[in-house]
Formats: sequence, C-alpha cells, structure tokens
Amino acid sequence: MTIKVVAINLLNQLSDALEQLDRRTFQFPVEILGNSTIGQHVRHTLEFFICLQSGLKNQTVNYDSRARDLRIEEDLDFCQAVIEDLKSFIDAAENTPLTLAGEYLNENDPLSFSLSSCFERELAYNIEHTVHHMAMIRVAFRSAFPQVKVADNFGVASSTVAHQKSE
Repeated sequence: MTIKVVAINLLNQLSDALEQLDRRTFQFPVEILGNSTIGQHVRHTLEFFICLQSGLKNQTVNYDSRARDLRIEEDLDFCQAVIEDLKSFIDAAENTPLTLAGEYLNENDPLSFSLSSCFERELAYNIEHTVHHMAMIRVAFRSAFPQVKVADNFGVASSTVAHQKSE
C-alpha cells in the first residue's frame, strides 16, 4: 500500500458516509460539534486537499490562505464531485518538492514561516487532518444521526487500529 492509497481510502470512507445523508442532515448544526455542521467539517477537510492540489502547481502550499467554498458544505452532489476530483488528483500526483508557507498569529508577535516539504509529506499531513475531522464527524453521527453507519475504523488513526489489533 502507498500513502496515496491511504488518502484515497479515507476519501472513499468519507464519500460512503456522505451517501447516507440528505441535505438537511449534511447542513444540520450539531450541538456536540459546537453547532457546526457535518458539511462544514467536510468542507474544511477537503479544502486542505484542494490547497495541496493548487499548491502543487506553484510549488508552495499555504493552508492558511485557502479559499472557503461554501458549495462544498451546502451541496452534497458538489461535495461528492470534489471528492472524486481529489481522488484523481492524488492518484496522478508526483512526489514533487514543495514549500510549506504559513503564519502563526500571536497578538504581539506574528510568525511567518516557509519550510521545505514535498507532496507526500503534505499528503501525510492531510491524512492525519482528515482522520481528526472524521473522528469528530463520527461523534456527530453517534450523537445526532445514529442511523448513519460507518466503517469501524472511520475517524480512527492507523496507529490506533494497529495497536488494537495487537492486543
């Protein structure tokens, strides 16, 4: 298995879960998520992949300056199309050197940074970020939408899955 396969498998899990939702469920404010929606978490997650996709073109990734496309959190069909596009992008991408740029804000001393990276390193970051948000989405499903069924490892880190298997 490759890191690309891991990322694509996560996006497939996310897509499979979304297929069980209707528009109302996708956009419903979930109290346990601080009244954010599943759609908002999915949008946020996908936008990091989109940022990597666009960053690959100019060899600089900056997750802080990503565009927020509300269609992703409002339109399930559009969201699913974005997932399909991202899976194709990941499958075709090469492990190109990149620069990771960003900024950490502190009220008195902001820090802008620029670090060497590469596509596969950023893909690994996106995988961890996706698992984190899928874990929150799983909590939302259990709390507000128990009829939604997801894989046992939906939102569970690979290291946790491996540890549980070893016990």
